[in-house]
Amino acid sequence: MASKQVIDRQKLGELVLATSETHVTALTARLKSELSPHLQRGETLPDFAQVSALFLRWLADAQKTLIAADLAHERELADDAAPRRARDDAASEVRGQLISLREMVSVMYDPSAVQELGIIGDTPSDAVAVSRQATAVLSALGTVKLPKPRRKGAEVNLKEIEAELRPAAASLSKALSAVSREVREAEVTLSARNQAMAEYDRRYSATTAVLSALLLSAGEQALADKLRPLSGRRRKDADPPDDPGAPPDGPPLGS
Repeated sequence: MASKQVIDRQKLGELVLATSETHVTALTARLKSELSPHLQRGETLPDFAQVSALFLRWLADAQKTLIAADLAHERELADDAAPRRARDDAASEVRGQLISLREMVSVMYDPSAVQELGIIGDTPSDAVAVSRQATAVLSALGTVKLPKPRRKGAEVNLKEIEAELRPAAASLSKALSAVSREVREAEVTLSARNQAMAEYDRRYSATTAVLSALLLSAGEQALADKLRPLSGRRRKDADPPDDPGAPPDGPPLGS
């Protein structure tokens, strides 16, 4: 879905284009009438119709570029959904394994054994934190020696735990890398859109300043008022804080 910032600018630009194209003939005739008496010998009036047309084409080109940049950014954001789902699914799987390991070790051994396995504090919900804890656990699994179990004959097979956790942790790491890549790509398209927006604002301000001055000179006060450039305050009100380049992650993973 196109951004509100770009849609608002497109509406303003189309108003400028429509208003100017509709009144350019009358504008040229009125300016000729107003200014011809002030020509000196050998001078001719500028072609106000051509000047207006050039500024309008200049603005229309910036609007076209801005719309294309906005669409490119929206397409990039749409591509983020699948990698984020894959990340969340992988994090949920790894987190479930870590919780299960914590519970088994806590029941079958002394609670201090949990920390020896690299499980410190509550099991995190954030996908990056889950990945880091899984890495710590995998590192500990190769060296830790669990104490004597509380019940004779009961024990946790650490090799089986590692064989199950390692591929799940690898999938999570791969998914996190994919999401990071998508975020970087979205930052690129967002930057391009912001640059196109800044250029559009510059051309819009310049074009409306020229056209409103010509309209005012021709006695078209009402039309000139419609085409006045956005003031700093109006533009600030129209432009909410920009998005970070990717949709929010949403709530943490459940327990």
